[in-house]
Amino acid sequence: MTITFDNEYTNTSGVTFVPCEDDVTVTFPKDVAIDYIAYLAVKLDSGDYVDHVTITPNADRTVWTYFRFENPYYEFYECESFCIVALVKHPIVQVKKLH
Repeated sequence: MTITFDNEYTNTSGVTFVPCEDDVTVTFPKDVAIDYIAYLAVKLDSGDYVDHVTITPNADRTVWTYFRFENPYYEFYECESFCIVALVKHPIVQVKKLH
């Protein structure tokens, strides 16, 4: 799987920089099953994933795109490192009990 930002660049030290509010493309080596959804999220140092956003698949479900991704922590992490991950999950259906 690869995650790319339209205007990302890598400096000579190997650090990749991404602009705020850019298109993100996630490419999977094979199609994501029809009953699963792909998300982008920010992984915190604690290991928690926050600010999940659903990304949109192409017809064969191998390339997923989120348009105008905005890092929710931009103000806190401007020029700092942070981890953006792609997650594939089965949507959870919540059922309410009727009394």
